[in-house]
Amino acid sequence: MPTTWVLWLSDCGGKETWTESLKQLGVARTVKEFEDLYQQLPKPSELVPGVDYEFFRDGLVPDWDRKDMHGDGGRWVMNDANIQRRSLDEVWRCLCKALLTGAFGKYEEFICGVYVKIRKTACKATDRT
Repeated sequence: MPTTWVLWLSDCGGKETWTESLKQLGVARTVKEFEDLYQQLPKPSELVPGVDYEFFRDGLVPDWDRKDMHGDGGRWVMNDANIQRRSLDEVWRCLCKALLTGAFGKYEEFICGVYVKIRKTACKATDRT
């Protein structure tokens, strides 16, 4: 049975708390559902600094302070101040599609989700375990 993944947006630029700024944008269980959602939204390269996309397993809220949800997991970060914004769009799209297709194989069960962060100094693509 395919895993359901939820796409979230957080906008840290407002006056709300981070948790209040978190908005669910949609869900996807297949690459087609993700592509349909992806086409409707701004690409990561079009987001302003302080805005993040998170793509997490259904039932997990991307809140790093929730040890009950994420335990003592780690993360893998691709952080490059020189990354081209267009390249970031493709990296983000490929990471999400990899989750949907099971490309991480036996390690997929350890992955809670992936996120992309847009900041003034750098863009980050990260997976969260």
